Amino acid sequence: MNQFHKLPFFSLFCQFTFIKFPPPRGPLSLLTYCFSKTGKRLLLSLLILLLVIEPFFLHPASCAFSVKDEREYGEKMLAVIRKEFNLVDELDVIQYVNELGDSVLAVAGSQYFDYKFYVIDNRAFNAFATPSGLIFFHSGIIDPMDTEGEFVSVLAHECG
Repeated sequence: MNQFHKLPFFSLFCQFTFIKFPPPRGPLSLLTYCFSKTGKRLLLSLLILLLVIEPFFLHPASCAFSVKDEREYGEKMLAVIRKEFNLVDELDVIQYVNELGDSVLAVAGSQYFDYKFYVIDNRAFNAFATPSGLIFFHSGIIDPMDTEGEFVSVLAHECG
């Protein structure tokens, strides 16, 4: 275990958590150390460190959607949203929102998905995005806005 003490990160970690390292030598001494206040602090700190690092380094593929999976999930979400909410079907509103969205995306650069923008006929002050570039605005967030810039800022936030 003394080899870890020579690693700069481990030494810094021990100093940051106020842990005295290396522990006493011998099997009984090590067991006693593990149940001491300092040993418990070390074990708890290492456990927390493992829980923080593990999702990012050990299984990165299990945390990510593929582009195909994201498209499928987005299609399912769209079906659920269409079933649960009334979407605004006025052509001028749909065209206006999509033109604003396209102008924001032109500045953002290339994207994996073709973004689509929808307005939900609902008085809630809300907007949200689903996977695969589906952006939804409740009509309640659009009505109180004074300028187009306010709406564009919400739109840009939902894009990304």
